[in-house]
Amino acid sequence: MKEQEGKVSIIGLGDMGGALARALIRKGWQVTVWNRDQTRASRLASEGARRAKDPAEAIAASTVVIVCLPTYAAMREVLERGRDALADRVVVQLGSGTPQDAR
Repeated sequence: MKEQEGKVSIIGLGDMGGALARALIRKGWQVTVWNRDQTRASRLASEGARRAKDPAEAIAASTVVIVCLPTYAAMREVLERGRDALADRVVVQLGSGTPQDAR
């Protein structure tokens, strides 16, 4: 796991996800990013992030995956596209929803 230290992937690059990515890049982390609108990912790539081509690549790049999508439904839809890469990953969902959605 040593090769994974200092690496994080961020899926969803709105205000919160973009700010997290920038803060981690400034602290020297290797940050892999993916967003449905690849323009946001491209901007962060110009700041030092690694841009993933799809959610599966972003998930596979790091053992910790931060998801900043607005709803649990959006999170499930995106993570489904990277399902095979989810083994042994820690997924942190920072969106909002109800307790029922979380279950």
